[in-house]
Amino acid sequence: MISQKERSLFPSCHLYHEEIGIHTLEFLYHFDPVHEKDVMNWIWNGLLKNAPHRSDKTGLANLAPGLNAQIFRTNAGFFLKMIVNPRVMVDGKDGYLGITDCGSNTLGLCRKKFDRYWKQRGIRSIRMKRCNLSRVDLCMSIEFDATFSVPMYLDLLKRTPHDGRYGLQTMENPEDDLHIFKIANGCRALVVYDKLYEQRRFDYDGFDCENLMRIEYQMYSKALYKLRRKQTLENDQELLGWMMAHVPEILCKGIAFCLVTDPYVNAEKIRACIQKETGWRQSTKDGLRQMQRELYRAKNYDEYLKRSAISVLSQEGSDDLPMEAIKPCRLDRKLKCYRDLKLCPACLRKGSGRFYLPSLYQLVCSVLSDHEKQCRAE
Repeated sequence: MISQKERSLFPSCHLYHEEIGIHTLEFLYHFDPVHEKDVMNWIWNGLLKNAPHRSDKTGLANLAPGLNAQIFRTNAGFFLKMIVNPRVMVDGKDGYLGITDCGSNTLGLCRKKFDRYWKQRGIRSIRMKRCNLSRVDLCMSIEFDATFSVPMYLDLLKRTPHDGRYGLQTMENPEDDLHIFKIANGCRALVVYDKLYEQRRFDYDGFDCENLMRIEYQMYSKALYKLRRKQTLENDQELLGWMMAHVPEILCKGIAFCLVTDPYVNAEKIRACIQKETGWRQSTKDGLRQMQRELYRAKNYDEYLKRSAISVLSQEGSDDLPMEAIKPCRLDRKLKCYRDLKLCPACLRKGSGRFYLPSLYQLVCSVLSDHEKQCRAE
């Protein structure tokens, strides 16, 4: 629970346009090589090959507002991958900046438009309920006042300890990289980025605010399969319905699963809290202070882990162990100590003008709690 004192230190923020839900869906349709070869060839030659908006890099072609597709081959045969933005598919350009809110009927309308698109082209086999759901992006946006710096918060997230099964993803352009945080593995990804910066990159700036941070929790096939099994749901359509009804819960649990959930303070506060612990050995205190200093100097947590592993190797005289095999138990002990302090070891930068910021988990939970209270009041 967040105390009233802590809540008073939060930056001024709220849920943008009162929307939380699904941003993107990805479906796979597996072609029957015996009966659907002609259908696949027609889709390729008639729709994808010469589509006016087709990416040479990814092969994705825009077929209709909110619907992009590509054909690819695996050992299991040919697949049609379809990436769907339900809001855009239903509302066109008016839905481009929005999210399929969990309280709307947009998903049902999107399903009808999706099915109608393929039916009008004479392809009756492709229907949303016959496709395999391979990715769902749950999404929300938080609006801040003009004094808040989204890149500053993203810098904190990059230095925040995360689950070791995830790896930090980086952008090729260093300037773009300052405006996005993404950790991912084969099952899930957590993405936080400066939405206004992204829109300006594409020469589109239609937002009615000064600071906007978007949070996306992406679930891929393996994670969706496990969730469907856990909730004993019959098919992907039932899974989508269940997810739409539980977006806040899934999003908060996903963030807590990926990242440390304790708040950020300045280095002086961290050192003072460490010093107050009379039951800890001096070596433990020195190790915690060292972790704070090294995380401050590091660009991100993965860089810190790599340096820590190299340090351990040199101390133990081992040069042949693979990097992924090294997760020193001393690091786990340090993180446990920081959990006991209820602080994140990644401290605020000097000159940030702040001495406290909530973790991403605390921030999202607080914004959603305020939104729920507002909905009840109305």
